[in-house]
Amino acid sequence: MTRRLSGDDPAFGSDSFLDIIANIVGILIILIVVAGVKVARQPPESASAASTAVRAESPSPSPASLPQRPTESPTTDGPERIAAVQQLLNHIQEQQIAARTDFERRQAELADVETEIAALQQEAHTLQNRHRALQTEAARRQHQADAAQQTIRETKADLTALRTAEQHVQQRLDDAARERTRLKTALAQAARQQRRAHAQLQTIRQQTAQLQELLEQPSFEEDSKTRLEHRLSPVARSGSRHELHFRIHDGLVAWIPLEPLLQRLKSQVMNRMDLIRRFGRYEGTCGPAGGFLMRYTVRRAAPSPSEMLSGMSSGYRIEVARWTIVPAETYSGESVARALKSGSRFRQIVESADPETTVTFWLYGSDFEAFRRLREYVHRLDLRVAGRPLPPGTNISGSPAGSRSSAQ
Repeated sequence: MTRRLSGDDPAFGSDSFLDIIANIVGILIILIVVAGVKVARQPPESASAASTAVRAESPSPSPASLPQRPTESPTTDGPERIAAVQQLLNHIQEQQIAARTDFERRQAELADVETEIAALQQEAHTLQNRHRALQTEAARRQHQADAAQQTIRETKADLTALRTAEQHVQQRLDDAARERTRLKTALAQAARQQRRAHAQLQTIRQQTAQLQELLEQPSFEEDSKTRLEHRLSPVARSGSRHELHFRIHDGLVAWIPLEPLLQRLKSQVMNRMDLIRRFGRYEGTCGPAGGFLMRYTVRRAAPSPSEMLSGMSSGYRIEVARWTIVPAETYSGESVARALKSGSRFRQIVESADPETTVTFWLYGSDFEAFRRLREYVHRLDLRVAGRPLPPGTNISGSPAGSRSSAQ
């Protein structure tokens, strides 16, 4: 197996080696020819001496390779000497052929070595390219690592700033929470004070009404004549957002819980929305509440022109077509005299009303005297009063096409 040459060993020069071998062989041939010519021309003694000289000058072959010949006597003839020289020349040619064969073998080995050297050089070139690529990649990775380290440092700085800002925000949130708690406490105190003030106001109203009753009672007892009171015609206004409804029938007055009944109606309509969408109409009853029932009719209606123009309609809307208030089995009312006394249900409801509330009385033809007395008391509380007379046998009802009460 051939030995691998390192990249630092000098290359073997084949041309110099061939030149040396050729020169040696040529010199040997020339010497042999010259010696043979001289031996042929000299007498036997000179030929023997020349042969001895040729053997001395030629490379000494090994005893096994040289042919053994008998020792020539001084009287040996010239042809025998020529034959010996020719045999020696043949031996030299054989050695030349062996040397050429060995040269060719070494030249083939040299070619193999050169091929291996070229392959090693190519591999070294590939390794150098790979080394440069790895160096470039390492430089790129190092640049990325430096950029990542810079990003990490900047991120740490940002996190520190965010933590500081978060601490400031948390501090502000804590301050806001404490302020909110303080405001809630103050609002609760204000609400309690408002409730106390409202209770005091109601108490003052009740006391004022009681004193007014006491002041007016003697005049009613002493004066048996019919009095005609005159009042300037007040200007009627539409009812406010807050409205109380009472029913006067056969001298009895009862509160109509219209808002609670409407809330129950809304809840029932929401639960039966699929049924209303399918059939387009629904009739139901809700209550009782405060001794009254509400019978209603709900329908599916097309959107109004304003809703269509605004684009807020989904194709149809659900509306209450009509509602009617009827007395329930639990219905009970107060007489006018009982209603005007302190502690009655009528006075409790009216005296706890908001100052902007409108009190609406639903009455029939025989109840105008009761309505007048109740209206006088409500006017003393600085509340507006509206009256809605009904034909006999007609129930209280309403619809989207109806109107608000006109209060005085």
